Amino acid sequence: MLTSLGVAGLLGLVGTVAAVLYTVVLAFAGAPGSALTILGTRYHRRGLITAGTVLSFLVESYLLLAFAALVVRFVDGFLLDRPWAPAWPLWIVGWYLATAPVLFGGRRTQGAAGRDAADATFAFELPISVLGFWVFVLWRPVLEWGWGWIPALRF
Repeated sequence: MLTSLGVAGLLGLVGTVAAVLYTVVLAFAGAPGSALTILGTRYHRRGLITAGTVLSFLVESYLLLAFAALVVRFVDGFLLDRPWAPAWPLWIVGWYLATAPVLFGGRRTQGAAGRDAADATFAFELPISVLGFWVFVLWRPVLEWGWGWIPALRF
């Protein structure tokens, strides 16, 4: 039987691989906004760059928070039948995992304006991932309100 430290280590390893794979999902989801940003850069249209940045930010933020919600559901599933287990190692690893897709998801964008838009999106998404994770941990109704479609895990 794994202790919470063992599960935290396993969660860290498997979760990191999942976070790296999740960057592919984020790339596909952010493609329309990225395309707008590239077109705006190519044709010097500031409005397209702004629209692409906002679209990418909104879609990717929702999906990043969905990943954080999945991590919270996983930790809850482990702790549900083990109320005696220390939870802090799992929440620390979960905090790392909530930010991992942002940290591993760097991508190359054409043009200086496109790179600026990608950097601006990254600068906002990292704090949203961190804050969103802790909001989900502390106030479960928020998780249920926007991400209730993520199933509760139990094992």
